[in-house]
Amino acid sequence: MFVYQFVILFMFSSSKGNEVYVAAPTKKTLRTVVHDFEPGWETYTEKPG
Repeated sequence: MFVYQFVILFMFSSSKGNEVYVAAPTKKTLRTVVHDFEPGWETYTEKPG
């Protein structure tokens, strides 16, 4: 959940014209997923995004 909260804050601040800098002790690859509905399923599936 932490990454989602960060992305929302980053995007909101950027959209308001602020220059946003991100600092972290290490660099990691951020893996995301896409929630998609499949025919015949009542819930979504997760696919690499």
